[in-house]
Amino acid sequence: MNTSTKGVPSNRHPRPRGWMLAALIVLILAGVTGVISSQRHDKTGATTSSPAPEQQAAGQSTAGPSENALPETERQKLVGSWQRADANYVLEINRIAPDGQMDAAYLNPQPIHVSKAQAGSDSGKTMVMLELRDRLYPGSYYTLTYNAGDDRLSGVYHHLGVHRDFDVVFTRREQNR
Repeated sequence: MNTSTKGVPSNRHPRPRGWMLAALIVLILAGVTGVISSQRHDKTGATTSSPAPEQQAAGQSTAGPSENALPETERQKLVGSWQRADANYVLEINRIAPDGQMDAAYLNPQPIHVSKAQAGSDSGKTMVMLELRDRLYPGSYYTLTYNAGDDRLSGVYHHLGVHRDFDVVFTRREQNR
């Protein structure tokens, strides 16, 4: 048992100096390990990420509309460059594989990393899901529906950085020919 300088027993055990620094290092390493383990590689070796922790905790999913594949004609309707109506944000869909995986880019106006891009069908509607993971984009994602009548993509931008949803519309950009 320890005694204080006045000879009174003390119930406190001395802690080594720097214990707070060691605890902080352990917490940082645990966080880094969690980020690394949340990433996985697809068959092509490209890195994809799991849904953001906020989405997992809230029971939300960024699972795309891959359950119902689109025919080639529907996939080709989505290919092109799309401008968001309310801002200078551009979605470029370069190619869509038969399983719905999209080769896509997102510009704001600089490139933002697209961690997932998927197209598919849900209840007869052509759907697009695009997840963004970059600085200031912590897994924020779009869920969009294609309207062939007016050749638009409309839906919701789920901004996880500010915990808000925004109604959005993308229109096809004219191609330079």
